[in-house]
Amino acid sequence: MAAQLLRIDPFAYRDAIVDFMWRNRAWPYEAKDEYFRFWDWRYRALSESDSTVWILRDNDLIVGHVALHYRHCKLGAHVVRVGVPGNFRVDAHYMNSVAGAMLASAPRKLLNRGELDLVVGCHNEIGQAVAVALGYHNLGEMQALVRVRRWDRFLGRRAAVLAAAAPLARVIDAARRAVTRAAFRPPPDHLIVRAITADDLRALDNSHWERDSRLTWAGSVAFFAQRFSGGPFQLSRVFAVIDERNGRLEGLLATVGELMLKVIECEVNQSILTPPQAVELLLRAVPDADSVRVPLLPRSQLAQEFAAAGYMRLPGRLFEAVMDGDLWSAYWQPSHPLATQLADTSSWKLWHGWSARNYQ
Repeated sequence: MAAQLLRIDPFAYRDAIVDFMWRNRAWPYEAKDEYFRFWDWRYRALSESDSTVWILRDNDLIVGHVALHYRHCKLGAHVVRVGVPGNFRVDAHYMNSVAGAMLASAPRKLLNRGELDLVVGCHNEIGQAVAVALGYHNLGEMQALVRVRRWDRFLGRRAAVLAAAAPLARVIDAARRAVTRAAFRPPPDHLIVRAITADDLRALDNSHWERDSRLTWAGSVAFFAQRFSGGPFQLSRVFAVIDERNGRLEGLLATVGELMLKVIECEVNQSILTPPQAVELLLRAVPDADSVRVPLLPRSQLAQEFAAAGYMRLPGRLFEAVMDGDLWSAYWQPSHPLATQLADTSSWKLWHGWSARNYQ
């Protein structure tokens, strides 16, 4: 059997794609109606412009699928068009075939034609191995940097016996933070953080934001709202950093969790505050949280900034499996005008929220 690779309009193939996902039980839902609703949500919420989709088709049957969702980023003064693959799926009997490799390679076609500047993928171990074999740069695994505010609850949640160590942990952490945070600048007093709805967020503006020279997301608040703010398949919350003096938006955070906050995206007006300062404001706005964790690539400058603000890496056994995980890779053309700057991947402000995952 020979499968054909096709670039398609996903809405013209909606029923056939959902049939394929249902046949492969790609998503954790019990009814096919939920698959349709989930598919509709993904194609509304995950991309800043219309997603690109390729399928493998054997006669009239879809046997493979990958989507490419788009992010609007900047590297210094340069606009960088970023594609993020999602829902890569191949029927088992095509997985090790040439057809499966063709599907995995499809996003690179857009770079070859100059339609795209960069592809950034978030994978499991198998997907990462495939990406690296196709020439992607291995960026590694995101790891959580953590700030603990209530050691008794934080440790007791894992094992009752650990709660007894909370006083000692608190003293050691306070001493460590006194050293590491010596140069940390508190956020300006006129900034506050508040939870915000999608509709209220869409009424705000970030066109005045300044960004530094590093690769960073530079999209619209409307996309941030649709990507992270509620919806039937989205349990993340959005918080806005507001200047109380003039009501201007100066930062955005997306989080999951309640007592253990996880920051999956943090974007700021760099001329006003830094990401660690924005998370500091977030903690003030969520007094019940016993801790906050920030998953980042461990060798990134962004991770170093959080470490300098007092965040630490704790042993993995203290955390749920979702603390860390997801291997990241990236591909750009060696001949790209920005290839040298892109190669400095430690300077990328890459957040977990860039991925095509939903956060339930």
